[in-house]
Amino acid sequence: MQAFVSLPGHPGSVSRGNSRAVVPKAEMAVPANLLIVGPGRLGSRIAKLWTHGEVTGETRTETNHEMLRAGGIKPSTKAKRSKVGYNYVAITAPPTGNADYAKEVADACLAWTGEGAMVFTSATSVYGDAAFEIVNEDTPTIDSGTEKQQRLLKAEASVIEAGGTVLRLAGLYDRRVGPHNYWLRSPEIKGNPDTLINMIHYNDAASLALAILEAGKDKTRGKFFLGVDDQPLTRREICEAALQDPIYADKTIPPFTGLDEPAGKKRLDNSQTRTALNWMPQNSSMQEYFASQA
Repeated sequence: MQAFVSLPGHPGSVSRGNSRAVVPKAEMAVPANLLIVGPGRLGSRIAKLWTHGEVTGETRTETNHEMLRAGGIKPSTKAKRSKVGYNYVAITAPPTGNADYAKEVADACLAWTGEGAMVFTSATSVYGDAAFEIVNEDTPTIDSGTEKQQRLLKAEASVIEAGGTVLRLAGLYDRRVGPHNYWLRSPEIKGNPDTLINMIHYNDAASLALAILEAGKDKTRGKFFLGVDDQPLTRREICEAALQDPIYADKTIPPFTGLDEPAGKKRLDNSQTRTALNWMPQNSSMQEYFASQA
């Protein structure tokens, strides 16, 4: 787990194309301390952006606590969780490797006082393959799916019942993490090269979660928001975009093995989320992001 990362241009400045809903500090619940359950790649970025009070990062073990301290995050574990509670809570721990994930999320909801705001970062995989080419915040989720999808949906239900907010994120990426990194290091790529893949940069996902927290419970309670960049790319286009980055200079695109499969055309549209939170992604697409790294 990466415990802390830097976000160029944040906080204290507004980067090109990036606008987030800023609530005056006088309107923040007091104390404005933030609990992040699962301060990994995404959670640590949210911590970096939080300027309203102390940030506590809750992990399963104490393995990465020194890294958290070095990043300005107060480390803790569930066993040491404050019984007083937190006015702001971000639950960003992924379901991977956690058979009791839904219960863990439900337990994390108990750490919220009900003031301020609470956000849970889910995934757009809960929509399944979808029978719709355009998927937005109101699109029905999958009735039955994989074990991981069902765990996410149960976790979402716990958060909504507690009065929190669910943020469904498209595929997360940065320079070294994401499908591009996996595909370019593989002998072959399974799937149709022309299938559209919806993505969002870790930094943009963090700024969107922050916008929800800063907007407060009156604007976000019980709502579902959707995080995605402006332009879905095909598998082939994602690989081509990443090859612009010098760290992949020695890579080539492996052969695709799903040429006979129908190409998926699902596009995520989060215009409702953007309007409600006055938010736009800094990186409009993976093509733009990797071009900036060249």
